[in-house]
Amino acid sequence: MLVWAEKHLQRTQDSIVEFMRQDTHTLITQYDSEARQQVVSIRIKPLVEPEEWPFLIGDALHDMRVAIEYLAFRVIMKKVPGADETKVAFPICSKPTNYGSLEGMRIGSNAPDDVKKAFKSLQPCFRTNSPSTDPLFLLDALENEHKHRRLLDAGFQLGGISFGVLHDPRGSLNIKIVQMNAGPFQNGDEVARYDLMSAPDPELQAEFRAPAHIAFDKEGPARGAIVLQLLDGIRDHIRKVVFPTLEPFLK
Repeated sequence: MLVWAEKHLQRTQDSIVEFMRQDTHTLITQYDSEARQQVVSIRIKPLVEPEEWPFLIGDALHDMRVAIEYLAFRVIMKKVPGADETKVAFPICSKPTNYGSLEGMRIGSNAPDDVKKAFKSLQPCFRTNSPSTDPLFLLDALENEHKHRRLLDAGFQLGGISFGVLHDPRGSLNIKIVQMNAGPFQNGDEVARYDLMSAPDPELQAEFRAPAHIAFDKEGPARGAIVLQLLDGIRDHIRKVVFPTLEPFLK
C-alpha cells in the first residue's frame, strides 16, 4: 500500500539530490572585532528551485495518508458490525481528552476492545509526551499544510558541520565553538561563531564547511526538519509500526 508513496519519495529524493549538486551556497568567515570571535555566515546563490518540489512532497504525504486510511477502512469494515463506511477513517489525535469522541466517530463505539486498543496504541497523544513530534501527527499536519498553505520554506539546513585545517605548520590550531545556530538558513544568516584559541599566526588557515539539505518551513509543523529525513521517518513508522499493529486483524 506504500508503493505510490515510495515512487514519489524516490522522485523527491532524485530531484533534491540533483539540485544540490549545483554550487548552491558559500560559507563566509569574518572577524567580529568587538566580540573577538570568528563569525560564519551563509551566502545562498540565486538559484531557481524546482517548482515540482511541493507537489512531489505533497503527493508522497497524501499517498502515505491514503495507505493508512485504506488499512483502517479494511480493518473496521471487517471487525465492526454495522460500521458506517462514510464515516470510517484512521483517527489521529494529539490531545487525550479528544480521543474518546474521535474514536467513536472514526472507528465506532461498538468496535471490539482489541481493535480499539490497537488504534489507541498508535495515537500521538498516547505514544509520546511530545505528540507534535510523532510521525502520524506530522503526516496529518503536513498534509493539511500542503492543502492550504506553503509547505516548504526552501531554506537550507546544514548538517555534518566541521572544520578543516588548510595550513597549520606549527600545529597550534585550537578551536572553541562559541555558538552553533539551528537552520533552516536564509541568505546572510549567521551560522556559527568560534574562537581561535591559539596565538595569532599569519600562516594558520582554517575552513568551516557543511553539506546542505532542503528543509521544511521553520514556522510550520515540521519546524525546519530536513525534508528527506522526515519523509523517510514517516514512511518507516507506517511500515514498521502501523501496519504490524493493524494487519493481523485482516487474517
